[in-house]
Amino acid sequence: METSILIVLVGASINFAVSIGNIIYLIRKRRNTLDHSRRILAFAVGIGVFISLFNIVQILYRPTGRDLFELMPPESVFSALLAQTLLLLYPAAAVRSPKNAPVYFGALLAPWVLLFLLFLPFIIKGWTILLSWDDLLQNRNCPDVLLRLTALFFLISYGLFLLPWNYKLKQAHARPRGINLYSLGVFGFGLLMGAAVLTGSALLRTLSNIWIAAFFYVVVQYESERRPLPQSQRAGDDTPPRKSTPDAAVPISEDIWANLCKLMDEDEIWRDPDLTLKRLAQQCTTNTTYLSDTLKEHGETGFVDFVNKRRIDYVTSAIEQNPDADLKTLFQEAGYRSRSTAWRNFKEATGVSPSEYRDLFHKNNTDDQP
Repeated sequence: METSILIVLVGASINFAVSIGNIIYLIRKRRNTLDHSRRILAFAVGIGVFISLFNIVQILYRPTGRDLFELMPPESVFSALLAQTLLLLYPAAAVRSPKNAPVYFGALLAPWVLLFLLFLPFIIKGWTILLSWDDLLQNRNCPDVLLRLTALFFLISYGLFLLPWNYKLKQAHARPRGINLYSLGVFGFGLLMGAAVLTGSALLRTLSNIWIAAFFYVVVQYESERRPLPQSQRAGDDTPPRKSTPDAAVPISEDIWANLCKLMDEDEIWRDPDLTLKRLAQQCTTNTTYLSDTLKEHGETGFVDFVNKRRIDYVTSAIEQNPDADLKTLFQEAGYRSRSTAWRNFKEATGVSPSEYRDLFHKNNTDDQP
């Protein structure tokens, strides 16, 4: 028993230390995003702190007569399900528009709220103590046991439920692969935590702590370094873009062009699916009229063609480097949401469709071979 307690304490301590480090890193890195996803991620990482502290408190201050590793203790079942539910708020913020996010949040929380309210009378009157699998089998028809088993079902499977529909292309600010990997990570946590609660295993409880620590380390790095930010916010910028008005001090054309080239070449702002002329002007600290004039002065026909040229250049270059690359993924990475728009822009720029361009590139490579 002492060894089991020590194992759980080590896992909880690792989770606590890594989670605190993740929160500090996240706060210091790029705090301000207009979809609030980074704040929600910081909150979600705080769940890791909660899980670790919960395990430590359970060990150090467990009530007299309670077995530390009893099966399906209600506080563990419902706290784990709540934690996993809150973990899914981050992909909700990253892939849903602010207008629809509250509805999505409510749908996520509904199962936990319903199950907790149904279990509330058993918290007041007392629930069935399960110390072994025999106890579980003998009491499997008890209402409080059935409620806990239902909660475990949601805990283990919740992440997978969201995979088919958690990514809405026309509302998203993140790539499908990143969000789907996040959902699988949450599923892994639910699987480990559900197994730990169901079996009372100290090893599984420790593994769930280590899993959540490693999982959030990877997610924080992705959010801070790789996820495209919404509404044209530049990477590494901790301050919101300045509002521009016609009366604001406007830089000369060459200064605007220099800022624009930096945004396009270094920050790759053209990848942002929400990029608009107004947003781009804000990032250049000017207004739309001066930005449009600057584009024309440098031989560009307009904002849309200017951005599309960068996106199409990226896709053609990617096809030439890897002809087997998935075209849909390439266009998503380039900032397109609509397949029809992407295909139409590509054909207007190259004279052929993306698939035809790939076939021609294959054919030319074959003809050049001796």
